[in-house]
Amino acid sequence: MSVAPMPAWAAAPGRERGARNQRIEVADRRSACPLGPMPEKTLRPRRKRASSQLQHELKLVSACPVMASLTLLRARWKLPLIWRLREGPTPLAELRRTFPMASEKMLTQHLTELMHDGFVGREVKDTHLTVRYRLLPLGRSLLPVLEALRSWGAAEGAVVRAVANLKMASE
Repeated sequence: MSVAPMPAWAAAPGRERGARNQRIEVADRRSACPLGPMPEKTLRPRRKRASSQLQHELKLVSACPVMASLTLLRARWKLPLIWRLREGPTPLAELRRTFPMASEKMLTQHLTELMHDGFVGREVKDTHLTVRYRLLPLGRSLLPVLEALRSWGAAEGAVVRAVANLKMASE
């Protein structure tokens, strides 16, 4: 098996074959680009970009109630947990059996977030230190929305399942 020659632009100092983990200094990065010197703007740290993206998201959330609601409930297991808790107070072990694909860590993390957001409450029985989770009034107020979503999913079942299967296959 022959190895293709390395292009001249890739042969910058510290970029020899087999030297993956060596750092390239900023000056070397600017001269190593095949399209010419990179402008200073592209060398900014990612943190700056992330904070401006966060500010943009905060503007959207504060301006749109739908975005604010989805931001609170966007984790994978939060809505299914609320839907399951509509049946009454439920211990964590039973929730784990209901959602075998979710790790215990994920379930407890999402339940904790739902408690902090006011959707779910936690009851501890002193007899056997049994912990049960239950819906609070804010969580119960979400049930008609979830029922409408369930009805829509049932009515458009074939399309919804096909799209969901495609998304799951691509992940």
